[in-house]
Amino acid sequence: MNTHFVLRIFKKRFASNPRNDSLGFTLIELLLVVGILAVVFGLALPFALNTKFTNELDTATENLITTLREAQSQAIAAEGDTPYGVYFDTAATPPAYMLYKGASWLSKDASFNIGGYGTTELPKSAAMSLNWTATSYEVTFERLTGELFPTGAADKTITLSIPDIGSKEINVTANGLIY
Repeated sequence: MNTHFVLRIFKKRFASNPRNDSLGFTLIELLLVVGILAVVFGLALPFALNTKFTNELDTATENLITTLREAQSQAIAAEGDTPYGVYFDTAATPPAYMLYKGASWLSKDASFNIGGYGTTELPKSAAMSLNWTATSYEVTFERLTGELFPTGAADKTITLSIPDIGSKEINVTANGLIY
């Protein structure tokens, strides 16, 4: 096809209609684009929120595992010639946990604050459940061995969950394996 022929048709088509000389968009075109963008963002938002909450759950799980391993490491190192543990406050909003030094949370060394540990809160949307019942929700590790204290304690499971997203379990075996 001849290029001059195409240009001549193009010029005739648009030269005959003076409204096409303006360089703008009609209201219908703008509304159509805004509508398409609204649909795309509406479909993407649930995926983005799901990803955010999944990442929060993964991060909270890894942080709790790190805290449990820190308590176990301190107990194995026999720092202060005492066991170390992690206390779980399931009644708090949001649930929280704390590293402590001592044979139990109730008899902990109140002056202990290794590495600036304090209360670690779970994300606001998260829940925590424990598979054991006791007067105190804690996991304590034996000096030198890193096994659960007192000797012969049963395996413990901590479950972190976020509604409509999922849950993660952390297991602490009697012989001190954390996974």
